[in-house]
Amino acid sequence: MPIHVHVSSGDAEAKFRVEPTIELIENFGLKPREIRQALMAIEENKEVIAARWNEYFGKNIGDNDNY
Repeated sequence: MPIHVHVSSGDAEAKFRVEPTIELIENFGLKPREIRQALMAIEENKEVIAARWNEYFGKNIGDNDNY
C-alpha cells in the first residue's frame, strides 16, 4: 500500500499519494483552492507523514507498490 493521506473539508474528500511524488489520486468535491492548500501542507510535512506512516504500518511498506 503506497503512502497516502485523505483530506476532508465538510462533505468533500480527496486522496493524495505522498511518495515517491505527491499526487492527487481521487477528488470528491474539494475545490481547486482546497486542493492547492492540501498539496502545500503535504509537501511541507512529507517527511513527518512518511515517518508516522512507517511507524503505524511498518517500515518500507509500499516501497515497490504501484497505485
